[in-house]
Amino acid sequence: MHLLPIHDNSQELFPVGEYRRVREELTEKFGGLTVYTRAPAEGYGS
Repeated sequence: MHLLPIHDNSQELFPVGEYRRVREELTEKFGGLTVYTRAPAEGYGS
């Protein structure tokens, strides 16, 4: 399992668009992904 951080070392939040880009890229490459924002997990797929 790999987790994405929500902020950088200076505690600055990453832009929401970056998560959208990563989600689209992983969904295209692997056919889906699971997001653990809070329980229960959300699934995305093509």
